[in-house]
Formats: sequence, structure tokens, C-alpha cells
Amino acid sequence: MSPQFIDFETLSCIGRGTFGRVFKAKRRGSNQLIALKVLSSSSSDNDDKWTLEAAQREFTTLRQLQHRNILQIFSVQIEDNQVLISLELCRIDLFDFLALNGHKLTHEHMKSCIVQLLRAVAHCHSNGLIHRDIKPHNILLQTNGVLKLADFGLSRKTKLNVEMTKPMVTLNYRAPELLLGEVYYDTSVDIWSVGCTIAEITRRGEPMFECETEIELIRQIWLTCGTPTKENWPNAESLPEYGATKLKDTVIEEGVPLKALFEGFAQPTHIATLMSALLRLNPQARLTAKDALRHAFLHSSPLPCSTQTFSKDFF
Repeated sequence: MSPQFIDFETLSCIGRGTFGRVFKAKRRGSNQLIALKVLSSSSSDNDDKWTLEAAQREFTTLRQLQHRNILQIFSVQIEDNQVLISLELCRIDLFDFLALNGHKLTHEHMKSCIVQLLRAVAHCHSNGLIHRDIKPHNILLQTNGVLKLADFGLSRKTKLNVEMTKPMVTLNYRAPELLLGEVYYDTSVDIWSVGCTIAEITRRGEPMFECETEIELIRQIWLTCGTPTKENWPNAESLPEYGATKLKDTVIEEGVPLKALFEGFAQPTHIATLMSALLRLNPQARLTAKDALRHAFLHSSPLPCSTQTFSKDFF
């Protein structure tokens, strides 16, 4: 049975996460459907404080980031020791969408998703914000074909030469510098996550990397992108965990050519060069989201379909 609240009538549970549940709901006295994220309290005061801080951070961030491809937030309030966040309602997250419809995606559909994701990330970065947890689960789709970047509870403002908290990015989307202990990171960690997500879109739901431990992920990254050298990543050896990986003496040359991972794709060279630019080991050498939007892959035939076409084809 769905819980009920003073200001909201919950209709059905549409999602579950570590800190609570998401309900399809409507505000009492209104027929507007919304998503209501209910963050439950825990037995730990520190966890309660973190949950409330994350909710407030998400509210402040989304209020500042008004963009077509970023989820809109309406309110944050506390009721019965629970944090209630009312949000724009979406149909499905990208992870579930790819599981259901990956086999139906045309290259036009894929490019539509990629362009919309890059626009959202470019807007975040132009406003000095690092998302820090970009992955298909945190990307939503509406029935009108519009993609929305969501879940900003881990986001941070970019600050030069300021130590950041330990990386919060979900393991399989975590950039190599984070795996090696970098604490002075920037928006380039998002770009790595975007590259992994784009790979998952173009591979119809198959993850770029799929590991259970950091050491296993590092090995997979080395196999795909090559090992760090003074030429491709000059300061890698200075990172805290570089020696602890036990892979410092492993030589895997230049890795698997990315083009081989996208055989059968329209313009495999274009998609491979885009992926190579997003998944560079050296964070300072990665493409920005703004530059990625200008990449030849997104401006060659077949072009991205419209959101109207996407909506008609899937919703």
C-alpha cells in the first residue's frame, strides 16, 4: 500500500533506491501528475543528516539549472521524518528503456539520446557543476521523447585546487583517475561517465565495462584504452593509488581498437573517434561536452531523429 502525505496523494511505486522510493503522485487539490521521491530516515543520525543535505543540494542545484534536458524539481519538504522531493514525472529510466527496447533502436534514435544527454551535461558544466553520478539509471525519458538528466544529490560545484570528497560515481562509470585516488578532479570525470553511457546506448544496453571491484575495472580499462604512459597520461604515476593497483608494470600496448567494438554501426570510424576522445586516460585530454556536440558522428547521416519521432516510435 502506498503511503499518503498531507500535501501529496501517492498512486503507485515506480522506483526504489538505496535511500527510499519514488512514487507516481499528485499534489492534493491538483490533477498534475508528479514523481515524489521519498527518502526514508535511518537509525543513524549521520545518515539522516546526509540524506537531508543531499535532498537540499538536489533542490538548490535543479532550481538553478533550468534546461529542457534536466529534470525539473518543484519542492523539498519534511514530513514524519521523511524527506519528500516532488519532481517532474518521467516514463522510464534509460537503463530499463535499453533493456526493453535496445534491439529496436535505430542509429537515429541513438543519436537523439546522445545529443540530448550531451546538451544536459554541457549546461551543467557551463554552470560550474559536476554531476558525479552519470549513468543510465540517472537518465530519464518522457513520453514526448525528451531525455532528462536526473539525480543531482551527489553534484558539486567545480573549484580549482580544492580537494573533493571521495568519488561517489557508480563503479562501472568511474573515471580512471578516481580509481587511482585523485581528489582534485573536475568535470572530466563526468565526461568519462558520458562516454561509458554513450557506449551503452550504441551497444543497445551492453555496458562498456562491467566489474565488481576497482582492480578488475582498472584492468578492463587498461585492456580497452591501453596502459598509462608518460605520453598519454603524464602525471598518472603521481596519483596515490597508482602503485597499489599492482598493474603498474603491466604492458597492454594501446588496448583494443575501439572501432572493433562498434563494427556494424553506421560510420564506425566516427563513433570510434568520438568514444576515443571521451574515454581518454588523461582527464585533461578528454573532449568537453560542448565540443562533443560538434563531433562529426552527430552531424553525419543518419542524423538524430526528432523527439516527436522518438515519442511516436516508442511511446
